[in-house]
Amino acid sequence: MHTQLGFKDEGTRNSLTDSAAWRTVMINKYVEQRFESAQADQNEKVGTVLEFRRKAGAVKNWFDVLKDPEMTEFMRTSLGVPSSVAGLDIDKQVELFKAKFDITKLQDPAELEKLERKYVAISDAQAGVNSASNVALTLMNAAVSAGAGGQFTPITLDISAVTSFRRSSY
Repeated sequence: MHTQLGFKDEGTRNSLTDSAAWRTVMINKYVEQRFESAQADQNEKVGTVLEFRRKAGAVKNWFDVLKDPEMTEFMRTSLGVPSSVAGLDIDKQVELFKAKFDITKLQDPAELEKLERKYVAISDAQAGVNSASNVALTLMNAAVSAGAGGQFTPITLDISAVTSFRRSSY
C-alpha cells in the first residue's frame, strides 16, 4: 500500500501520485474492487469467481493458492478435494493438488473458464436441491404447479459432461 500510494522510504510523498497514469490505475483498481464486491453481495459464487479471475494470474505455485483461503476453497471445490485435506501437512496438500491439476494451466483462459464452470456447478450441487435459489428446482415446481405431472422426479447429472459445453459469447 505504501508503494502503491507513491510514498518514499521516509514517508514523504513523491511525484508519482501527481501523474495521470497513477490516478487512472488507482481508479481502475477501485472500480474493479467495487464491482467485485457488488457482485459478491448479490451472489457469493459470482463474487468468488471474479476474485479467482483477478488472483489467478499471480499464482506461480500451489503454495500461492494454499496461502489464500478463498483461492484454496475455490480450487478445492473445483477439483473435488474434500475440506478435510486442510488438516494434512502443507507439503502433502501440495502433492495432492499437483496430482489433480497442473498449476501452470492457470495462465490459460480456457482452463480458467473450465475451472469456473466446475466451481459453480459443484457449488450449486453442494447447496442442495432444497435451496430457494436453485433454478432447476424452481422450473420443475412451476411445471408441476401448471399440471405437468404432479410429481418431482430426482435425476442424476454428469457434472463433467455439463461443464464441458462451451459458453456462448454475448
